[in-house]
Amino acid sequence: MRFSIFSEKTGNDNPLNGADVGYNSKPIFADIDGDGDMDAFMGEYDGTINYYQNTGSSTTATFTVQADADALFDSDVGTNSAPTFVDIDKDGDLDVFIGAGNGIIQYYKNIGSNAAHSFSPQVGNDNPLNAVDVGEGDNANATPAFVVRGIRSRIEEFGGEIRFETRMERLLLERRTASHLEDKLFQVLGLKLADGSTINTQNVILALGHSARDTFESLESVGVKIEQKLFSVGFRIEHKQSLIDRDRWGGMVGHPQLGHAEYKLVHHASNGRCVYSFCMCPGGLVVGATSEKDCVVTNGMSQPLAMSAMLIVL
Repeated sequence: MRFSIFSEKTGNDNPLNGADVGYNSKPIFADIDGDGDMDAFMGEYDGTINYYQNTGSSTTATFTVQADADALFDSDVGTNSAPTFVDIDKDGDLDVFIGAGNGIIQYYKNIGSNAAHSFSPQVGNDNPLNAVDVGEGDNANATPAFVVRGIRSRIEEFGGEIRFETRMERLLLERRTASHLEDKLFQVLGLKLADGSTINTQNVILALGHSARDTFESLESVGVKIEQKLFSVGFRIEHKQSLIDRDRWGGMVGHPQLGHAEYKLVHHASNGRCVYSFCMCPGGLVVGATSEKDCVVTNGMSQPLAMSAMLIVL
């Protein structure tokens, strides 16, 4: 197991020691000029973005404030700007999403290049997060983050490979000989993909979604043992979100830093059975989410009501 140990650096040991944007600084780092080191951007209370170019190196950072930060984005989001960078259109350069205090998220497309950025604001349907509003009032404070990008980078750092638009067609197995049976009848050889190629490996972890029925059928056809999960049944619960907020937050209800409250309940009975709450959604709406023919699926989405369910294991 690996652990990280952090120690605070102050004074000249902090490359951003002299940076002060006022209130509610929200730093984010990105190699915006394509020179191999990380530059710094800071959102702040007044809604603007402060740009500090790294004029040092990837190992010894020296940040120099750039006076054209506003021109870089040509925008003021109002209050509490929170920028984040991601190559959302997969064209090799970084685009920018900026959260605002009123809960909306603005999108700036990089129409330049990785080394020579040029940002153009995108509105309406050209902004993939145009319909997102994380709250009401001036203290909603949208702070966008793209978690998948971070996970992908971490996997690649350890030598992993991400394959998009790739489907596993079949698990390749080899029956062991009588002298090499040990405790397994089969040895994994790899995966056959839909494009006809194979991945050779003796270890496979399958993290399947509930709708991957074709994969379950394929595994069963080659002799993989499949065990049915325990089945639970219950009923849906619909609350007023304001009731849950008051019950959980008490006198602090309505504080802008708290948001909506949620809960989890569980009881382990003496007979070994379990009763538990499930999928408590702070503000919810039950909608149809069918993913295949002749199958009924429902899911929860955020709305003024709070949705939950109470289940018991059969």
